[in-house]
Amino acid sequence: MKQDAQKKLRIQQRDERRAASRQRQEQAKEDALQQAIKTRGLKLDAEASSEGGSTELAALESSAPGGGRVQLDSEGHLQWPVLFLYPEHGQTDFVQSFHEYSCFADHLQIMFSERPPWDEEGKYQPGNLEIFFEDRKTGDFIRVKAEHTLSKVLSHSRYTIRSGTPSFLIIPKGTADSILRKK
Repeated sequence: MKQDAQKKLRIQQRDERRAASRQRQEQAKEDALQQAIKTRGLKLDAEASSEGGSTELAALESSAPGGGRVQLDSEGHLQWPVLFLYPEHGQTDFVQSFHEYSCFADHLQIMFSERPPWDEEGKYQPGNLEIFFEDRKTGDFIRVKAEHTLSKVLSHSRYTIRSGTPSFLIIPKGTADSILRKK
């Protein structure tokens, strides 16, 4: 009986060590992700920052359909969930993993290689699109060049990441004034 009790105790201690080890590994990943965001100088909305200025990673959980969360890959690069909004049609696209060094043009080329069913006029073609983000402080819409990487845009002085999901407005060229004025 004493041996059974000792064996159970050793098993319990082993399990506790394993759990503590997993928790340390997860914390190291979280710390690395937090450091990567801080190093890049990315701005998060007030809800995602604690009073001490550190990133609350739980607040980086995407609120977009499909979920997702920013990840740090094995090479130390960020992979973001990104939301594309098409205000003219009330439609959205969710990219679950947009590599920080990928450019917008590459994603648009893939997304619009075929005409979406809601684009009856055929205006949403890769070379005919403009990308904008909204400056949350002023309400201004800032144009993004399709050749820019996600990293370049996220580090823009007027860009703030909200709810853990960068979001961008996509509209056909020549329609910005009419569409963005309505928003």
